[in-house]
Amino acid sequence: MLVAAASCSSDSGDRSASDAEVEALREQLAAAESRADEAESERDELADALAAVEEQLTAITEGTTPPTAAADTSLVETTSPPTAAPTTTVAPSSGPAAPDASPYVEAIGDVSTLDIPVGEPGVVSVVIAATSLDRSRSLPVVVRNNTSLPVGSIDVTGVARDAAGGLAGSGSSQGFQPVVVSPGEIAFGYVFFGDAVPEGATFELSVSAEAVGDFFIPVAITELAVNPDQLIGIVTNNTGREVSGPIGVDAICFDAATPSVLSTPGGYLEQDALPEGATGSFSISMYGDACPRGLISASGYSF
Repeated sequence: MLVAAASCSSDSGDRSASDAEVEALREQLAAAESRADEAESERDELADALAAVEEQLTAITEGTTPPTAAADTSLVETTSPPTAAPTTTVAPSSGPAAPDASPYVEAIGDVSTLDIPVGEPGVVSVVIAATSLDRSRSLPVVVRNNTSLPVGSIDVTGVARDAAGGLAGSGSSQGFQPVVVSPGEIAFGYVFFGDAVPEGATFELSVSAEAVGDFFIPVAITELAVNPDQLIGIVTNNTGREVSGPIGVDAICFDAATPSVLSTPGGYLEQDALPEGATGSFSISMYGDACPRGLISASGYSF
């Protein structure tokens, strides 16, 4: 009886151990299947990403625009002066466009003889930069898009150096107009440095630009009057959608004899938003600054 009882206890223990092993194997199988599903999903995502990159590469090398350009894709980056080697390039544009070639830019005065430098081929680069900060402690800048694709969201950053070559300040741009820049066209804006930069400083600038997105929307200036005190104009929204504000209007004024920058006046529309087909008005104070010739452009947002 004692032997029989011991034998029965041993059989029960073997069965319990076997059940535990089976359960452990089932858990391992479930975990493996879960990892396999995750790996398959990740493989599909990588395949889609690879296809998108190959499509964009094909579009760039063949000089066509991809059907869906990612808004956060950086197209170009180079340093100023324009002779510096770019870090990223795409196919060059067919050539420089007139200063007011963009449908979103209106000329102030006669800009037909305004000699804007060509810039580096294949990149977006600085073609004009003021030699000193203006009264807002900013550095006016003009860039040209010499790629084969429209660009938007242009950003210029830089450092200032004192007479001894030491770092004297750091700055970044506050937006460029127009917000859509086709191949060969120019855009203008400024880099804000602030009060710390001493007189006689020199500047080193870097440019980046992204594919055109949906957030910033250019609108056309359809009427403009220039007098010694103000720039007064009418803007029309022909974009096919509502443009939200604040709708900014920015100008750049050049010397009559050379393409030296005199000022970069700016302001906003009186209206907070413009439905499709609507018009708005603006007036920008010149604070006594002359604007013998220049460019002006406006844009809002898609909210």
